[in-house]
Amino acid sequence: KKFKEMSSYASWTMVGTLGFTVKEQISNIILNHFFGTLINAARGVAGQVCSAINLFATNFFMAMSPQITKQYAGGNIEESKKLVYVGAKFTFFLLQILIIPVIINLEYILQLWLVDVPKYTTEFIIIILLSTLIGSLSNSVTTALQATGKIKTFQIGVALILLTELPIAYILLKIGYPPTYALLPALLTNFICVLFRFYLLQKMLPQYSLKFYISNIIFRCIFAFILSIAICIYISHFFVPSFINLILTSAISILMSVFIIYLIGLEKKERTIIKELFHQKILHKC
Repeated sequence: KKFKEMSSYASWTMVGTLGFTVKEQISNIILNHFFGTLINAARGVAGQVCSAINLFATNFFMAMSPQITKQYAGGNIEESKKLVYVGAKFTFFLLQILIIPVIINLEYILQLWLVDVPKYTTEFIIIILLSTLIGSLSNSVTTALQATGKIKTFQIGVALILLTELPIAYILLKIGYPPTYALLPALLTNFICVLFRFYLLQKMLPQYSLKFYISNIIFRCIFAFILSIAICIYISHFFVPSFINLILTSAISILMSVFIIYLIGLEKKERTIIKELFHQKILHKC
């Protein structure tokens, strides 16, 4: 019986992984069909940049993921729920702090790194970074779903939603839109996947609230990001591209993101906890 349960879990996990892999590879084939291998080179560079940035957030979340599973397995649903909410918010904010300096300095960074930058690389990177940022809202939700062991509907549903990107991308490119439009559907499908994952979690565990998740997690995170990046882009226009200004604008964008996250992204009780930690860890030592 235990072997059957484990085999079923592994099989449905493979379905989800296979769906994502098929989507990525066929997307490359579609781009290659319409625009040739140079476009695939640009997308490959974009993938490397996003993987490097996402690694930081993944390492952060890996420390929290076992705790979510442990609390659920121990029957502490409320504690597990708190970790899911906090994990979603802080994974998003960590990625935001990393992504904004990259976006505002992207062209200069690519010139330093590649010298001869493939066409559309900048646009591809921005779209993939934003897709990754949206997807990070459900990393902790995915862990909670996996902890229940009931992942069949979850894996099939997410795979099907992601695969809808392919016909949309093909139609857009067939009509005559530029290659960046092949990646734009990912912004929508990733957002739908975020809501779909949480909807399934709420159906299995009524303690979770979709209304709270949308208003206090999704809305706060997206609003804090839009405000932060808008201000940082405006400020960056006053700097001429150079290595010194790369450091300056990155430092300014990080400080601005942290400030806006603290004021808008966090709830009052979360700000109180951070104040207490700051006093205990920093001011007390000074």
